[in-house]
Amino acid sequence: MTYIPAMSRSILYLSVVAAVTLCCLQGVQSDGAMTDLVSVEYEIYGEVQGVFFRDNTRKQARRLKLVGWVKNTRHGTVAGIVQGPRDAINQMKHWLQHVGSPMSRIEGASFDEKSIARLEFGNFDISYGR
Repeated sequence: MTYIPAMSRSILYLSVVAAVTLCCLQGVQSDGAMTDLVSVEYEIYGEVQGVFFRDNTRKQARRLKLVGWVKNTRHGTVAGIVQGPRDAINQMKHWLQHVGSPMSRIEGASFDEKSIARLEFGNFDISYGR
């Protein structure tokens, strides 16, 4: 059995914690495979304000374990950023474009997608700034 001094054990422990944290932020799955992380800026058009669209968007994003934000805009749309693995993002894009909140009427959606190395947000929230 090899003896590891207390200081070395502490450094080793901190190194492992840092590596695990970095892997999670960069999208490494528990099996070691890299996930394809994407960030999507979106804007949704139609009757999407005053119909609980933002709240339902937050719930759907959290259900899919995505991060980002959603807000109402001055010109009557809903806009935001959503980030996460490509498969979950594709599900969210479909939801934003075709499902939305029960009382909404979606007339259109625009998406600007890019690959990212790591997530830029810790969770998905409603932004109240316009």
